[in-house]
Amino acid sequence: MTQQKILVGSRASKLALVQTHEVIQRLQAIDPTLDFEVVPIKTKGDLKPNTALVQLGSNGLFVREVETELLNQQIDFAVHSAKDLPAKLAPGLTIAATPSRALAQDVLVVKDSQLKHWQDLPQGAVIGTGSPRRQTLLHHLRPDFKLKNIRGNVPTRLKKLAMQDFDGIVLAAAGLQRLGLLDQRQLHHFDLPTAQFIPAACQGTLALECATQNQAIVKLLQGINDVKNYQAMRCERAFLKTLEGDCTIPLGCLAEVSDDGQIQARAFLADKFIPARFTYVSGQSADPEKLGTTLAQNAMTQLQKKD
Repeated sequence: MTQQKILVGSRASKLALVQTHEVIQRLQAIDPTLDFEVVPIKTKGDLKPNTALVQLGSNGLFVREVETELLNQQIDFAVHSAKDLPAKLAPGLTIAATPSRALAQDVLVVKDSQLKHWQDLPQGAVIGTGSPRRQTLLHHLRPDFKLKNIRGNVPTRLKKLAMQDFDGIVLAAAGLQRLGLLDQRQLHHFDLPTAQFIPAACQGTLALECATQNQAIVKLLQGINDVKNYQAMRCERAFLKTLEGDCTIPLGCLAEVSDDGQIQARAFLADKFIPARFTYVSGQSADPEKLGTTLAQNAMTQLQKKD
C-alpha cells in the first residue's frame, strides 16, 4: 500500500523553501519512509513586494493565506519564519513545534569590504531597512544614518545593495545562515549586538503550524521540537501578544533558556508615533508566558513615565 504524501505549506521564496526542506530533512531523519510534497503559497506580503510593510496595514501579511490552506485541509502543516506569525493564530490552529533556533541577531551587510567595524561607516551613510524596529534602533545607535526603505526577499535586497545607493542593509543573520551566505568572503557584514539591537520576537525560529485537531501531525512534528526554543518562543510571543504587536510597532524581544529551566529575556519597545521615546526591559522566570507578559507591561509603564 502506497503511503499518502504529507503536504507541507510554504511561502514560495528561496529562503522559505530552504527552511521547509530543512524541516523535511529533520523529519525524514526520524522516519525515512515519510513522503512529503511542498506546496508553495503566495501571500499578501509576497504579492506587494515594493510596498512598505507599515503601509500594508495588516497583521499576518506572510501567513494568512497559508493558514487558510491549513483550515481548508489543503495542506497538513506549514513551515513559517516564526517572527512572521501574528500574535494571535487563526482559531483551530496551533504551533506544534519549533526546531532548534538559528542565529537570532541582525547583521549589517555593507558595500565597502574594507570596513573594519560598522561604526566606521561614513557620516550620513544610507542604510536600507523597512522595519520600524530596526529603524528606531539604528537611529539610536547612529543618529546620522540616512534610513531608506527596502523590500523584497533576501537575494533581491542584496541585489539592491549592490546596484543602488545603499551603503548597507540590515538583515536577519538566520536567513543568511540558512541560505549559506553568512560568509565574509561572500558578504561583508557585522553582527549587531543583541544587548542593544534586540531582534524581532522569534527571529531565527521556525514555527511548524497545523490544525489543533490533527493529532497525528502534531505528534509527528513534536518529534523534532526543541524544548528550550519552544519555551523561548512562548515567552517572546507572550510579549508580542500583550502589546498587540505587529510590523508597525517598534519592538523586539529575545529570550534564552538555561539548563535549569530559567528563562532570561530582554525586550525593547518604542512609541509608534515618537520613535525617539523608547525603553529596554529585562527579567527572568521559569514561566514563559508570565515573563513575556510582565516584560510587556513593564515596558508600557516605563514608556508612559516618559510622557
